[in-house]
Amino acid sequence: MAGSEPGEDEGAASPIDAAARRASADDPQVVASRAPLGPRFWRLWGASTVSGLGDGLAFVAFPLLVTTLTRDPRWVVGMVVAQRLPWLVLSLHAGAFADRLDRRRLLGAVEAARMAVLLVLGLTIATHTLTLPILYAVAASLGVLETVFSAATHAALPGLVRTRDLGRANGYLLAAQAGGFQFAGPALGGLLFAAAAAMPFVADGVTFAASAALLVLALPRMPRRPRSVAPTSVRADVVTGVRWFVASPLLRLLALTVGVLSFCWGMATSVLVLYGLEVLHLSRAGYGVFLAVAGLGEVLGGVIAGRMQTRFGTVAVVLGGAVVASAAYLAVGLTSAVLVAAIALFLEALGIIMANVATVSLRQAVVPPELLGRVGNAFRTCLFGMVPLGAIAGGFLGHSNLRLPFIVAGLAQMAAVAAAGPALARRIRQAESALADMAPDDLIDLTDEELVLADQAG
Repeated sequence: MAGSEPGEDEGAASPIDAAARRASADDPQVVASRAPLGPRFWRLWGASTVSGLGDGLAFVAFPLLVTTLTRDPRWVVGMVVAQRLPWLVLSLHAGAFADRLDRRRLLGAVEAARMAVLLVLGLTIATHTLTLPILYAVAASLGVLETVFSAATHAALPGLVRTRDLGRANGYLLAAQAGGFQFAGPALGGLLFAAAAAMPFVADGVTFAASAALLVLALPRMPRRPRSVAPTSVRADVVTGVRWFVASPLLRLLALTVGVLSFCWGMATSVLVLYGLEVLHLSRAGYGVFLAVAGLGEVLGGVIAGRMQTRFGTVAVVLGGAVVASAAYLAVGLTSAVLVAAIALFLEALGIIMANVATVSLRQAVVPPELLGRVGNAFRTCLFGMVPLGAIAGGFLGHSNLRLPFIVAGLAQMAAVAAAGPALARRIRQAESALADMAPDDLIDLTDEELVLADQAG
């Protein structure tokens, strides 16, 4: 899967790699900052907390809702495909808009739109007019809006905190989101769904209104583009972002590796609701509590991610998290005990969230601020775009046996880490050496093309 990368010519590496060769041979030490993160960050954190709670309500309610319409795994995973397919189709354009438009206004509009979509869904449930096509359309609409929201929020964070605080800030944000999305939200969502199927979706819509208000307070206005700067088309902006992404050996290999892991995640989680109901014999409310217990791993992982990255390094956190998740998938596929499955998913979430914090912070440090939306979404396309493909595979495997998706995902992820791990570890260490050695202004143009120009000029 990553066979072409380990044999890549070192002389064609990016300026990060060139700077790394001039840096000390010792691995760089990540410096942890304990400075206050500032009021704007904490407003963003509040918006993420509220939004995460609402997402958690829908996270457990959506699969439960689709099981009221069908029990065929192939149709159940159709909702996952509808939610993630926009990442393959529209995410690059969403990233361009996140870099072109005022992010504060953009995020406010996105949250208002998500609220409207969920309230309409709640109305169809209450009036007993919901069908699978309507549910897929709602899932796809939320997926489109998510691509814009994700691009804008990830691009906005480096403007609110210092580079050395990115690991801590990302960890707190992901912990807050996970607290609602994986813990409080699913537990409450399962109970609300048991009381009335429309309730978790209406409640989720209300949380988006609160999130919109906090985001408007958190984000500064984006400065207007100087008149001396020639306007560009959305297509040209997309091309610029993709070229920057493709020209970075680090991001290419990281995206390839994490894309395979996302495929495995989609394969395993696509049939999780059926696994919980039919293999573990959980009730619908019990399924929400089951997800909540497992989701505590994400909360803990987000809180300690910055500290773990400082103590053990980015390489250990990223690759170690992937290995832990692989073992967890295998454990889930081989057990029928609720406690064992919950502990395994707790560890999977712990490993994945710490790896996410490490990779997101690294990307935010090396990508130019004006390209963060486009390059970030190009990267996330490789992640979320692989989820529906994994979900399709999981649906067909689960149609035969609900344990198979977890077992196959665990084995495939182990193989991917073994194949790409050494090359990825080398690239990450080179990038961190360069970040420690180069001045901030030198981190703007980190592409293969510009290294060639520098070599020619030198």
